[in-house]
Amino acid sequence: LSGMLITTGTIYFAIGISIILLWFLRIPIIKFFIGFSQSLEVLQLFKSIPVFLLILLTVFWFDGLELAKIIFAILITFISLSRVLAKELSRIKPEYIAVGLNLNPENVYSEVYWKASLPSLLELAVRFQRILWLIILTYEFVSMSFGMGTIMRLALQYRDFGAIIVIGIIQALLIWLGTFIIKFVKKKIAFWES
Repeated sequence: LSGMLITTGTIYFAIGISIILLWFLRIPIIKFFIGFSQSLEVLQLFKSIPVFLLILLTVFWFDGLELAKIIFAILITFISLSRVLAKELSRIKPEYIAVGLNLNPENVYSEVYWKASLPSLLELAVRFQRILWLIILTYEFVSMSFGMGTIMRLALQYRDFGAIIVIGIIQALLIWLGTFIIKFVKKKIAFWES
């Protein structure tokens, strides 16, 4: 139970903190992405780096430290959400920007750009959580830190097929529950379409 809570907590904490960080830093990040259109290409470089290599380097460097796992999850999530934000900024309708500039030019970044991108960010969070589950389980599997990945490694090591199936079912239920919660939050705070 504690391994399940640690893994689940790490994943959804990383998603929540990344969205909150993007919200707090939305104005400078949006200004940066708009000012430097090449920033999207730089962020695309992160897509080319094998995540397994990053996991191995982080585990080796920090020796399976739990805090390193949490920071790693936050960084991966934050970079992925930033990539989507940068893409969405180029898709915003010029009419929205023109109206926002006419009404209140000071709030155009927080009111127009951010709010037009928010539905896509939360939609990515729904899809990205599955990838983040794989990343964190792999991290725990490799590092032997505490969590469901380590439990799966021990079950595999002792050839406990029943435990692997039970852990898989629990993970599927947790992913379904996470999807339901993120979609519920999306309906409450970003119910519009851009």
